[in-house]
Amino acid sequence: MTIKKFFYATKILTNLIFLKKIYLINSPQNYISLIEYLSERNIDDKRVKIFVGFTSQNSLNQILKIHKSKIGISNKLIFLQKVFSEKKKKLLTLLQVLKFNKSFCIVGDKKSYLFKLLYQGSKKTIFLDDGLSLLTFKDNDIKVNEYELFSYFDLKSKKLVKNKFTYLKKKTLINNIDNNHIWLLGTQAANFKIIKNKDYNKIINLFARKFKNKKIFFFPHRDEIIDNTFFLKNIIIKKNITEPIEIYACKQKKMPFLIAGFYSTALHILSLILSEKKITLMNINFDTNFVKTANLKKLYNLENLKKQYNLVKVVFKKKNIINFF
Repeated sequence: MTIKKFFYATKILTNLIFLKKIYLINSPQNYISLIEYLSERNIDDKRVKIFVGFTSQNSLNQILKIHKSKIGISNKLIFLQKVFSEKKKKLLTLLQVLKFNKSFCIVGDKKSYLFKLLYQGSKKTIFLDDGLSLLTFKDNDIKVNEYELFSYFDLKSKKLVKNKFTYLKKKTLINNIDNNHIWLLGTQAANFKIIKNKDYNKIINLFARKFKNKKIFFFPHRDEIIDNTFFLKNIIIKKNITEPIEIYACKQKKMPFLIAGFYSTALHILSLILSEKKITLMNINFDTNFVKTANLKKLYNLENLKKQYNLVKVVFKKKNIINFF
């Protein structure tokens, strides 16, 4: 490590320890929720720094793109992964032995071990949606004096502040619906072996046959590895978008008549953002009793994952998101 990098890392570490207010995010969706919360609460404190934890390179790229876009906020953005990439364990060990006295934290990933070290003990903490995690939120494992849950789900909690995507709704440009086009949103489920690759490809092709006279634009998840050699010809892979589908959708003047996904929270978010548009949303509801191996139990907390998927089914039903099967 050069002297310049050493002093910068020391400065960032000092920020983590002594700053009273911090924003902690781990995904592009966290960043979008952060924008919405600040807008909802009319918070405009540019001095608060945004720290991005240890996540995938694709997530880092998308977060940076949002930050530099017209909807991005001007607060300073710091990627901890770039500063402490080789020293992560030492960083965590150091933070473990230190006590913090934060007055206000906004947290995107409450399960992140790094973030827990920073927000626990905070006077007030705001938890943002991170996929499905707030659907099974329990306060036994957090140690904060006061908290709110800023969520796009209708949580049964007095701590809920509803995210209605008011800010993004104002940014939509849609003025036309194309009845020959469909969007299909991918999932990491196959890469994580939650669903077998061959079953995943089979379901996608069943979907393609059902809509064989339509053009299906397939948007892989940002961290999804796909093999399109088995896909039918009416499936067009859209790998080139480098931003969350929610933001990409807001920028389009023409949208498809149907958007489908695999238990994707993006479907729910789009149902909120596009609530005034005549677009059908569809969940490809593969069997949620899929996870059986001991390895997956260890990786994903089997029962909790099943519970989250089953809660999503309830959410989708309330939002009139139809099922494929």
